[in-house]
Amino acid sequence: MKKTITIPENLYDVTIDQYQRVQAIPEGDELRQVVETIAILCDITTEEVMAMEKKDIDHIGGVIGGIIDKYDEEYPVERIIELDQRYGFHPNLSRITLAEFADIETLCKDSFDKHLPQVMGILYRPIEEEHKDFYRIAEYDGEDRSEYFKDMKMAHALGAAAFFLRIGTALADALDSFSKAVKDPSYPRNTDGSPRLSISQGRTLLNYRRLKGRTSRRPSPGSPTNKTEPPPKATSEHMRTVNQILDELEGIALDHRFIRSFKQGEFSEVDIKKLAGDKYPICHADISSATIDRGTMTYQLDILVMDMILPGQTDAQEQYSDTLRTLNDIVSQYAQVLSAQSDVDRDVTIELPLDCEPFTARFDNLLTGWVGTVMLVTSNDLDLCAAAFA
Repeated sequence: MKKTITIPENLYDVTIDQYQRVQAIPEGDELRQVVETIAILCDITTEEVMAMEKKDIDHIGGVIGGIIDKYDEEYPVERIIELDQRYGFHPNLSRITLAEFADIETLCKDSFDKHLPQVMGILYRPIEEEHKDFYRIAEYDGEDRSEYFKDMKMAHALGAAAFFLRIGTALADALDSFSKAVKDPSYPRNTDGSPRLSISQGRTLLNYRRLKGRTSRRPSPGSPTNKTEPPPKATSEHMRTVNQILDELEGIALDHRFIRSFKQGEFSEVDIKKLAGDKYPICHADISSATIDRGTMTYQLDILVMDMILPGQTDAQEQYSDTLRTLNDIVSQYAQVLSAQSDVDRDVTIELPLDCEPFTARFDNLLTGWVGTVMLVTSNDLDLCAAAFA
């Protein structure tokens, strides 16, 4: 009796389990390798393979050999896969936890191919909530889901693995730097004394940049200054208040054709959930510190310009370009304070150069953009006559 068999055409037709079983076939006996490979990938018995005509075995063996040789080809990341349930790929590897990274690193050091189902079970997790193109995955709990991920398509696994491994070195470097940085007492910490691990609010990223000396700061007395022209002398009698600084920045941001909303203060997931899609792109600002000096008051602001990523519809590279250009436009308002086109009060000047960094933050949606730490200088007379004393 004739039997119809299905020959895989590519690695989208091969599961991780099948691939691992093929890799486990002992070398040396070429006939045995061919027979067992065909049996595994075509889901038939070795007896059925041995009953085939030689020309059929040669044909199937050639097709399958071509598939296996495509292991090194590039495959796109499949964001959502169906196994025993729906799983979503980790939406933002820049926020991967130490536990996730450590487990993946341990598995890869032993044998990446051997532990591929376990690795995929870490990179993909059950989807807890889903709305159109957006989804939220379960928190990492260390559960071994390898039995389910043995049925994952090999092409999907290779796409996910390649994407992760491309940034693996950067993550390892970041973790090494992090482990050294947290030993420093000045590293940003939570109220319980533990180091801040998340960069979703942009704050830890900014503080770590400050720790490494990568943000713009006012030069201390006697230190070399920037080679730009000195800022115009302050003419106002009193310093600009926090509210005045933020109100002025809000007016500049909302006057920009690219920005649709402005937020200030602590940046939280609760705030983001309240924003509808038509509120993006966003400019967010928070005054993180102030320096009182003779004649001046210097405000340090964290300014973020960000937009929402729509999977399959949004070009992330284009968003990086647009948001940086917008941040540059905002900075230009302060840098060109003497220009008639500037909306900034002439009493406010900005310190240049300005360091900016790209970021991607995962909330219920995925935001991407640029963040810059801005130093704004205004006059401060330290006038006791104007002070609020009785």
